Amino acid sequence: MKKLVLAFILVFAICVSASFAQKTATLIVKVGEFRNENGQVSVVLYNKADAFPKDSEKAFKIVRSPIKGKQVDVVFDKVPYGVYAFVVLHDENKNKQMDYSSFGLPQEGYAFSNNATGTLGPPSYDKAKFEIKTPEVKQEITLNY
Repeated sequence: MKKLVLAFILVFAICVSASFAQKTATLIVKVGEFRNENGQVSVVLYNKADAFPKDSEKAFKIVRSPIKGKQVDVVFDKVPYGVYAFVVLHDENKNKQMDYSSFGLPQEGYAFSNNATGTLGPPSYDKAKFEIKTPEVKQEITLNY
């Protein structure tokens, strides 16, 4: 009888801990329309509006990938369910930052989640944000040059 009670308690404890485990997802960012294969693509994922889009030090996660062809899939594994926004950079010279002309115009390809755009600058977090609430989320992004 003691073994049966212990087994029941063990199964109950496993079920309770599994129900409290945080759900995670795989985020696949399909980045397309590279003008060349120079450098790398960087995708900076944010889970807070105050850091988006310029403070990569406060980013949730950054993934960098080499460029082969006109499209690259950048994969984020084990992303907790929640609200996010990201910035994509075609970092042609691998200096891990956007390069600007003397007029302040971007010199490398860029994009934002939801293919969001801003007026005279980057879009707001509200325009770029999306929710992860399924095991796999995909976004197809077209770079701007």
